[in-house]
Amino acid sequence: MTRRDMLTLLALALVAGCSDDAPRTLVRGEDSCAYCRMTIDDVRFGALVLTDRGRLQTFDSIECAASWVAAQTPAHEPRAIWVANFADPSQWVDATRAVYLQGSRLRSPMGRDLVAFATDADPEALQRAHGGTAITWPGIQALVAVPASAPIGTSGNESPDAHSH
Repeated sequence: MTRRDMLTLLALALVAGCSDDAPRTLVRGEDSCAYCRMTIDDVRFGALVLTDRGRLQTFDSIECAASWVAAQTPAHEPRAIWVANFADPSQWVDATRAVYLQGSRLRSPMGRDLVAFATDADPEALQRAHGGTAITWPGIQALVAVPASAPIGTSGNESPDAHSH
């Protein structure tokens, strides 16, 4: 291999390593939440957002990611939002397609008790196993629009976008 070939390979490796346009594993105890600034301790509740500028933001909870997204202007709408699959935190799920539970026995770090599962998860089976209410991404967006101390229903909905499963 020539010196030029080696330099080309090195340059390609550096470019690939600097790319933040795909999900990556959250690092427990090292990554921090872009919204609340807490260190991420439990990756099962984590989320990632790819910004409009191609930066990857890390979050310790689904509600922090949803709150951060809600604070963005339409001109800075994220390119992608992923949530960790609670059953397999190394698997990222498109936030708009994930199956969520809210208020289950699975206690999330920020108190809204939101947890995500793969798109093919059965909401009824999850509710039987963990309790809580099935909710969609638009429901989560409505939920974070209400202050955390306000009871559900203050926004005019008993349970934001809950499934009737």
